[in-house]
Amino acid sequence: MSRAGVVGVDRATVDATAHPETLLGVFIDHPRSPACMTEITITTTDSIDGREVVEYCGLVSGEAVIGANIVSDIAGGIRDIVGGRSGSYEKKIETGRQEALADLRAEAEGVGADAVVGAAFDYEEMAEGMLWVNVAGTAVQTRRA
Repeated sequence: MSRAGVVGVDRATVDATAHPETLLGVFIDHPRSPACMTEITITTTDSIDGREVVEYCGLVSGEAVIGANIVSDIAGGIRDIVGGRSGSYEKKIETGRQEALADLRAEAEGVGADAVVGAAFDYEEMAEGMLWVNVAGTAVQTRRA
């Protein structure tokens, strides 16, 4: 199933509006990220202003599988009938994105990278009420240009 089929928006909308902090290369804080973890810049672009890629470390990814509970399913179903946004589902998707980003950051750090370029999210419905969130990109080492 496409990204649009799961969350009702196209890829450009997801990349540009769901996480503007990734577009700017701002460091993303997450509870699963230990305070001692190296800050990894994550961006959807293939370069970072003011920095030069000196080494490509390989493809990295982060995944999360999220599920909704029966209360969320009922509330979401009612909103589907009467219209409106489902806050409970939106929160679960955001949690999944943050978990996937934390995994991506850890994997990038594990290969010695200080940034991930070309990051893109993918969303797939695995089963009724289960959503797989994936983010992948290229881990790189950079230096100030």
